[in-house]
Amino acid sequence: MLLDLVLALAMFVVGGLAVLSQLDFGARRIIDAEQRMGAMGVARTAMGLLESGAMGDRELTGPATMWATPVTEGVAADPQAEWVCEVELEPSEWPALSLATVRVRRVPVGGDGDATPVLATLRQLVPFDAAGGGAP
Repeated sequence: MLLDLVLALAMFVVGGLAVLSQLDFGARRIIDAEQRMGAMGVARTAMGLLESGAMGDRELTGPATMWATPVTEGVAADPQAEWVCEVELEPSEWPALSLATVRVRRVPVGGDGDATPVLATLRQLVPFDAAGGGAP
């Protein structure tokens, strides 16, 4: 009788641990999805600013705290990390257009940006003048 009680208790504990493990896994996936959603918002904002000519690639590369505040409010609000944007321009086969690549990372304050994974990447053709390159 005591053995039955111990076995039942052990099965209950093992089942509880399995459920808690799955809940933890799900909570981590939700946090990852929120961060990727925030990164995509920052990348879209950067691409829009670049395409419209409001900001150039050099101005957009680096911490996005000055120009991406409305996008990132409430999404993965971690005061110990900031959105960092990396913008690269490449010549394209079409005249007066450049291929812009925007990468966004969530970097701990004072941390190394290259050590953190890229959460969002956008590639798009933008007008050469809007990209800050001047007339061809």
